[in-house]
Amino acid sequence: MKITNFSDFDALKNRIANEQKDEITIRVAYATCGITAGAKPVVEALEKELLKHNLCCVSLKTTGCLGACYAEPTVMVTKDGVDTLFGYVDSVKAHEIVKEFVLNGKEIEGVIK
Repeated sequence: MKITNFSDFDALKNRIANEQKDEITIRVAYATCGITAGAKPVVEALEKELLKHNLCCVSLKTTGCLGACYAEPTVMVTKDGVDTLFGYVDSVKAHEIVKEFVLNGKEIEGVIK
């Protein structure tokens, strides 16, 4: 698709947003403060849980700062096009995020934004 005006750009943006709406992405803040606060074991715990539940459709990524350094390690889950940010995540909370929030759609404690 060739973009020749703002309408074309908006149409492309909306198409991509609709395609990604059904995807689930988990991002772990992996900047200096996140790593120092324990993001590495959180990533490992999330990987383990995703494999355990055979969730190959869930994308796990490390990213830079998510803007909540005071609550590191932080994890953002994008599900149904909505971002949910969890703070003070440890291995136990990582398990809960996958099992309860991602798999079962339950509200869990720890949401900071």
